[in-house]
Amino acid sequence: MDGHRFVPDVAIGRLVETPEEISTTITTFISQGGILDLGLLSDQTTHKVLVTGYDFLSDAGRAIRLRWKGALGASTPDGSPAPVDGR
Repeated sequence: MDGHRFVPDVAIGRLVETPEEISTTITTFISQGGILDLGLLSDQTTHKVLVTGYDFLSDAGRAIRLRWKGALGASTPDGSPAPVDGR
């Protein structure tokens, strides 16, 4: 090896949300002063938190999901996406 490494000029990622969903999320974040208050969500909404990650980070994703379930006092089965969707 010659000691050189390639460093990309542009970061690459992908978004699965629609432009409208992204705009709504940003607008909501700004209107709430940057505070995430899960108590503001309707009890009718089964998903309050979404945990995502690459497949090689699945252990960390599961740990984060369990912490959120504990914080929300949820006792749903591990396969259930409510209230923390970790799929």
